[in-house]
Amino acid sequence: MAEMASELRVQVAAARRLSLPRGMAFAIGLALAMRVALSLIGAWLLSFETPAESPLVKQQLLGQVPLHDPWLAPWQRFDALWYTRIAAYGYRGDDVSTVYFPLYPLLIRAASTLLGGNIMLAGLVVSWLCFTALLVLLYRLVAQDHGESKARTTLLLLCAFPTASLLLGVYTESLYLALVVACFLAAKRRYGLAAVLGLLASFTRLQGLVLAAPLAYLAVKEWRGGHGSPRPWLAAAAPLLAVGAFQWYAHLVTRGVTVAAVYNRVWQQHFAPPWEVLAGYWSSMAANHFQLFSHATGNWIDALNLLLALGMLGLLLPARNIVGTPLWLYGLLTWAMTTSLHQSTARYMLTVFPALIVAAVRWPDTRLRRLALLIGFPLMLFMAGEFVLWSFIG
Repeated sequence: MAEMASELRVQVAAARRLSLPRGMAFAIGLALAMRVALSLIGAWLLSFETPAESPLVKQQLLGQVPLHDPWLAPWQRFDALWYTRIAAYGYRGDDVSTVYFPLYPLLIRAASTLLGGNIMLAGLVVSWLCFTALLVLLYRLVAQDHGESKARTTLLLLCAFPTASLLLGVYTESLYLALVVACFLAAKRRYGLAAVLGLLASFTRLQGLVLAAPLAYLAVKEWRGGHGSPRPWLAAAAPLLAVGAFQWYAHLVTRGVTVAAVYNRVWQQHFAPPWEVLAGYWSSMAANHFQLFSHATGNWIDALNLLLALGMLGLLLPARNIVGTPLWLYGLLTWAMTTSLHQSTARYMLTVFPALIVAAVRWPDTRLRRLALLIGFPLMLFMAGEFVLWSFIG
């Protein structure tokens, strides 16, 4: 009997070694469920209605052939077309391609060589892998300080965010956030790795600049504690170096056209203080008597932008003690940077993920999970449908 019990313990221990940790299994399962749900709704919508190839749609395609595959075609939209074109043909000096940072299209190009040259499929695979990594890393980050229950709730809130479908589209959100979360995890012990991750995050999106502030805070803290290593300072400088290097390259390619000039001259957008941008959303709704769903320009999107921006700020602003100074600084600076343009605020609020950690910590798990399932996920799927039908610009 003792021998049988000993053998059973050995088998159980072996099974545990082979099985995934609970957090990783939960994250991977959630990533799979999201991919399946979004693929099904995209294919289902296109089976009822194929969007007309209007002049605006043809312009958005950027000379690329429209896809008709029900699993790929729904995601060939808006900025995804810029990333696939850059992945296929590189940067050009006579367009706005240098607004889009290089790491994500480079990964798409590399993945396409393993997928028969299918650029769109490669983009979706890269995004899903990055999304899975993001969920695993975010679970670990939250669980370290707040426990596994709060980590699961945070992941559910992220997946139920109104624009969460873009985390699995051919967009940079998943790659960028995975690198940011990994950078914060590394900065707890390994500043050399944090420097590399901060560099890569800033080669993914302009918002990577803000990582310099929390990493500089940690460098000062290390210095005051008597640690003379230069690695924390290197980590703080890495995001600035990456953005500066790519802007130098873009300057050469475009012969001096800046990012601000592209936004101003091509997209009729300009950088402004956040309060001006938020007031602009309110004025846009007021000008149409708050007819959010009947007005042709879609004022409901302005309302969503305003509500999400104010909601995320309201969660984060008083929560320094909950998430800690580095994440708090990152969240506030990211919020300020993403609300400096009257464009895609609902999408950019995904990057202010510390606010979701605050919500998970402050409120009961059961109530938040119920809200995510009953309100968050249906709204997220509705927004995904609007994106597929060219009605919501991501």
